[in-house]
Amino acid sequence: LVEALIAEGRAHDKACDSEKSQLAFEKALELRPEDPVIMVSLSKELSDRVFDHEIFHNKPLARKFAKEASDLAERALKHAPQDTQAYIALAVANARLSMFSEARQKVELTHVIKDNLLKALEMDPKNDYALHVLARLEHTMSNISGFTRYLIKAIYGAIEPATIENAEKYFRQAIEINPKRLIHQVELAKLLYEVKRFDEAKELLMDSLTLEIEDINSVRTRKDGVELLSKLDNRMLRS
Repeated sequence: LVEALIAEGRAHDKACDSEKSQLAFEKALELRPEDPVIMVSLSKELSDRVFDHEIFHNKPLARKFAKEASDLAERALKHAPQDTQAYIALAVANARLSMFSEARQKVELTHVIKDNLLKALEMDPKNDYALHVLARLEHTMSNISGFTRYLIKAIYGAIEPATIENAEKYFRQAIEINPKRLIHQVELAKLLYEVKRFDEAKELLMDSLTLEIEDINSVRTRKDGVELLSKLDNRMLRS
């Protein structure tokens, strides 16, 4: 029964139905409460559901989903301390949690997120998803406010600053490892658009829109890609 529920959860995840996937993995975890694979799978669905419209726009509820996802990934790591996917799941859940946190907790979570991603990459240097999440973290942190930079220095002292260049490098490494993953190309295109490398961004977007949808994250990212491509087209028409 547990294996059937895991298969059901994965099928719903691939069909982009995170709510049904969550329910299947919750039932599986009830039957096998110490299974780190189920914990990681459920953590992913809860992290994904943070972006459901009715959850995302309800800050306490969004925090609840993200915190539960983080707690599950931490539990998984206690059972399987060498599980790369658990480190990535914890990083993703904490990234979601940081979106609904105050400045100091956001800074503390950012430090933990990066540590977990580096641990994942130490165990599996070719993990394209870990590189993707690291690239997004680097991109986000390269644009932080002066106050957040002050907090980082106050809490952790001098640390290597995040840069757009590093973010691009990690995205390109992820694409090299897995060129068929849509999210890598769209997120890099967003970065290139931000630094006004419009032709490169458009080329990536055109390619990305031909790639397979993997889960709800691909659906949301593809929508971002379509919107960005439209902005690029409109910009070219005006020029």
